[in-house]
Amino acid sequence: MIEELKKQFGDVFELRINMDEGAEDVVAYFKKPDRKTIMYMATLEKTNPLGAKEALMRSTFVGGDNRVLSDDELFLSAVLVIDDLLTIRHAELKKK
Repeated sequence: MIEELKKQFGDVFELRINMDEGAEDVVAYFKKPDRKTIMYMATLEKTNPLGAKEALMRSTFVGGDNRVLSDDELFLSAVLVIDDLLTIRHAELKKK
């Protein structure tokens, strides 16, 4: 499954939520967000931060257990790490 997702979406990230002892972990897969998603998320962030994270999750979800999008407890667990999809590198601007 992972290889198929990588072929279709490029980099794929696994989100794993540890469940109670004896229960299987919940696993979902996400792709990197595109600029349009990031721009939409940035506009939501000011007035509805949780809605911004939900928009990010819904637009980048590519497979696995979709309960991370519908189950409140799983959603809130995922929200804590979903921003890791956004890689921001250090940049410098110098006058020459």
